[in-house]
Amino acid sequence: TYLLAGPGWMGTERYDVIAKFPASAAPDQVRLMLQALLKERFGLRFHREMRDLPAYALVVAKSGLKARTAAEGSAGGFRRGPGHLESHAATMALLADKLSQQSDRPVVDNTGVRGSYEFMIDWTPDELQNDGRAGISLFTAIEEQAGLKLEARKEPMEVVVVDYIEKIPSEN
Repeated sequence: TYLLAGPGWMGTERYDVIAKFPASAAPDQVRLMLQALLKERFGLRFHREMRDLPAYALVVAKSGLKARTAAEGSAGGFRRGPGHLESHAATMALLADKLSQQSDRPVVDNTGVRGSYEFMIDWTPDELQNDGRAGISLFTAIEEQAGLKLEARKEPMEVVVVDYIEKIPSEN
C-alpha cells in the first residue's frame, strides 16, 4: 500500500495508460518501467519521505490471540466480501494490509506475532449500520473473533510525494 501526496486533482482525474512489458520482466523491473513512462509522459517528479500519519496499529488484544495456526501447506490468500474477511494461511502483516482496505486509514502490524494463521472475521459494514441495521463493527469483530485489536495512533509511514506532474500527458 502506497500513501501518496500531490496536487488535489490527482484524486479525481483518471487516465488509461496502455503499456506492454516483456513477459520475462520481474515485478521490480515493471515498476521501474512504469515510473520511466510516467516521467516521460507526465513529467512526473517525486520523492519519498517518512511522515507521522493517523493509522491503526494491529495489536494482540488483552484476551489473547484467538486465530489458529495455519496447517502446514495451507493455501494463502483471502476471501473477502461485504463484512467478511477470511484466510486459511496469512501472516499478521498480510492481515494488516487487508484491514487497511476495509478501514479509513492504514493498518500497521504491531502484533509481534510470527507465522501464518487462519482468520474468519464477520462484521456489519458501516454503510449498513448507518442505515439502522444492527450488527457489530469491524473493531469489535476483530477483537471478539480473532483476539486482535485496532488502536488509533500516529505511525511513521513512507509517503510518495509528487513534486511535479503535468495534468495533460505528452503524446506517444
